[in-house]
Amino acid sequence: MAYLDAHPATALVGSAYAEIHEAGKHLRTQSIPCTPLELRWMLLFQNGFMHGSITLRRSALVVVAYDLTLVYAQDYDLWSRLSWRFEIANLPAVLVLLPSLRQTR
Repeated sequence: MAYLDAHPATALVGSAYAEIHEAGKHLRTQSIPCTPLELRWMLLFQNGFMHGSITLRRSALVVVAYDLTLVYAQDYDLWSRLSWRFEIANLPAVLVLLPSLRQTR
């Protein structure tokens, strides 16, 4: 929220995330693009946001709503369309911990 308060032109912000073992041991941190230009470029090919880390302005969501006709990737479509009309960003700080889906020994 502090980032959005400090950057009024930004409509969507996400963050880096880390993958953890079931016991909480850090396995890896996922690097992410952070600048609007890097994110817009990445969105041409793949999703540049960790869905669970997203915070967005309600005012932007009213303008660019989820496309409920899509069966898959509604979030990816929304992030892409938001990037055409507003500033977007990712924070390099790890704000989400995800349990690993990989088998660990």
